[in-house]
Amino acid sequence: MSYRDVFEAVAVTVIPQDGGFPAGAADVDMMAILKDSVSAFGRRIILLRIFFHFIDVLPIVTFSRPRRFRHLDRVDREAFIRGLGESRWIANRMIFLVIKVVMMTLFYSSPEVEKQIGFKSGCAAEDE
Repeated sequence: MSYRDVFEAVAVTVIPQDGGFPAGAADVDMMAILKDSVSAFGRRIILLRIFFHFIDVLPIVTFSRPRRFRHLDRVDREAFIRGLGESRWIANRMIFLVIKVVMMTLFYSSPEVEKQIGFKSGCAAEDE
C-alpha cells in the first residue's frame, strides 16, 4: 500500500477534470509538486504519509463506507469527502479543510495551471 495511490485518489476527487476549471488534478503531476514543496522543509514527508494512510482507512473507521478510500468508486469518494465537509463533528470538518488546502495549494502552484489562469508567481511576476 502506497500513500501515492491515496494521494492521487484524493487529488482527482477534490479537483476533477470536469469541474469549473478546464484542467484537473489528473492533468498535473501533483506528486512531483508535493515532493518539491516538502523538500523545502527537509526530505521527510512522514506526516503527510501518515495523513494519507489515515484518509485511506477513514471510511472504514467512521463506518460510512465498508472499503478503503482508494478502492471506492468516484461517486462514493465524492460523497465521502463532501460528508466530511458537512459533518457536525469539528474533527471531520478539519480533516476536510486540510485535504482541500493541501490539494488546492499544490494544484494552483503548478506551472501549467498558472499559465492557464494567466497568473505569475514569485520571480516570474517580477520579470514584467
